[in-house]
Amino acid sequence: MNILEIINKYEDIKLKTLKSKMIVTFYSEDKIYKILEIQKQKDNFKVAIFPNKIKKIIKSEELEDLILSIKNQKIQTNINLENIKKYYKTGQKVRLIKMYDYIAPIQPLTTGIIEYIDDVGTLHILWKDGRRLGIIVGVDEFEIICPICNSKMLFKEYDYFCTKCSKKYLEFLDYEEQQKDILNKT
Repeated sequence: MNILEIINKYEDIKLKTLKSKMIVTFYSEDKIYKILEIQKQKDNFKVAIFPNKIKKIIKSEELEDLILSIKNQKIQTNINLENIKKYYKTGQKVRLIKMYDYIAPIQPLTTGIIEYIDDVGTLHILWKDGRRLGIIVGVDEFEIICPICNSKMLFKEYDYFCTKCSKKYLEFLDYEEQQKDILNKT
């Protein structure tokens, strides 16, 4: 898919073509919140993100993800903090499906444990690789998984239950034990 096809999918993103580069402008409520400068280099793109002043080289197939990542930063999810804290709890195990972070994303299918939920609803995760990075409900794609069998868990009647072993979240190990387990420390 070319850049124009990607940009044309969204009303709040505009493209301006200059001699050697393209300028993609992201709007929120008619105000500019990010600008992406793109230059073609053989099979790759050299991109610069403003106002962050982040520069990187990406493959052409990564361009749409980068644009979505920037676009998703301004999404105001209609899930409020009370609901986030109702559905997600410290100690729950998560599996990442896709992270829309253009700086240092966690790899898909990486698992982690929710360490805490901050006042804006970001789920702060201790990932299996030892990194700590938050995921945003309504933006990043993830699922709650069973800490015993790693199957997807479903939310029903104010608790999660495992689709495979039928355990409920409340029956699981405490947070410190899960934290040791995820880091493979005994």
